[in-house]
Amino acid sequence: MNKNLFILFSLTLSLLSCGGQNKAESQQGAETESVAQTEALGEAAGLKQLIDAAAMKTYTDGEYQVKVSYPDFFVMTTAEPGTARFNYADEQKHVISMVMFVEPNVEGWSVAEAVKQIADFDNICEKQGKDYYIMSGQLSADPRACFYEKCYLMNGNWVDYAVYYLAEDKEAVERLINTVKDWNPKH
Repeated sequence: MNKNLFILFSLTLSLLSCGGQNKAESQQGAETESVAQTEALGEAAGLKQLIDAAAMKTYTDGEYQVKVSYPDFFVMTTAEPGTARFNYADEQKHVISMVMFVEPNVEGWSVAEAVKQIADFDNICEKQGKDYYIMSGQLSADPRACFYEKCYLMNGNWVDYAVYYLAEDKEAVERLINTVKDWNPKH
């Protein structure tokens, strides 16, 4: 739907994961790689514990009265009518964004027509209901970045809530994925 959000997340991801390796660093032995993988697993486990233990806050959009939940340690970086963004980033290069946005259904698509349109992309439509669909996949700008998004057709608008995260953090963000999966803007 709103590709600008994908671009913003990709830019955030790029800025936070700068500092790539030079040739000499990338040619270090398998032992160094194994240690790095073990450390990454430990960091992801800590992230999961942080997310799972967090209290959830609720944001209500003033114009559309859409409510979304997000962990209390996330920082609200955008809040304007029809858009809200909550971010988390740390020194271990974990980057997570939860984004709610409302945009007009200018094409006049039904849910089934929208699902058919997105089928042309590398996204997976996981579930479709009468007034919503859920999709997930990798961002084309950076295959390390993934998303899980629920889109409702409501009063002539697409009302979306999504979580964007790094592929290696999928297990850690399971609670956030379930938050989006269970979300209903009508409640």
